[in-house]
Amino acid sequence: VAEGGVSSFGPAASAATTNISVLSSGNVGIGTTSPSTNYPITIAKSESDEYDTAAYAKAMLRLENTNTGATQPHNLIHFRLEKNGGDGFLGFIAGGSVNEEHFVLGNQVDGEVLRVASGGKVGIGTASPATLLHVSSSDNTLAHFQSSDNNANIQISDDDTERFIGSEGGIMYMGARNSTDAVNLNINASGDVGIGNLDPQTKLDVTGTIQASGNVSGSATSTGSF
Repeated sequence: VAEGGVSSFGPAASAATTNISVLSSGNVGIGTTSPSTNYPITIAKSESDEYDTAAYAKAMLRLENTNTGATQPHNLIHFRLEKNGGDGFLGFIAGGSVNEEHFVLGNQVDGEVLRVASGGKVGIGTASPATLLHVSSSDNTLAHFQSSDNNANIQISDDDTERFIGSEGGIMYMGARNSTDAVNLNINASGDVGIGNLDPQTKLDVTGTIQASGNVSGSATSTGSF
């Protein structure tokens, strides 16, 4: 059916959302008679239900691999950049047992680079993540966290405690505060460690009372009192 500049294919005798609609530009609409001219394909669906863990049953698009005999069946989307011959893929692959599936991302140069394994564990550089985030690489630096200002930190928490590891103004800090603070352990660029202070002047600079249960010894001249 051709109507109002739209070619329509489907069960309806005129342009309708139950048909596939094709504009003169070649843009295709499924579930709509007015597909966007910004995208080759527009899929429209009115879904009133809220997202839940079974939301896959209400997805906008389903891709199905019906092969039940393969050892490791997969369902991949292939992306292609014709200019430089770049290929990438995104998809879903089966694991070795029932209800064991993995979400994968990769490219033609590196192969699989990221996997969200069954159970929610994320692997970067590994197909067998052992923890919630498992990074594997021959590089010495495995992660880089960068803030746009002069303070960056990682928060580590359990059910009732939070602690921080970070850097600010040339100082690396570890402790209960999310910035350089006297209650943290602070290490400057020279490797001097400050406890109870922000500006250590020696390899170990402590402001406050020190208690030791063992021996305290040294090979250089000592000053002060014990």
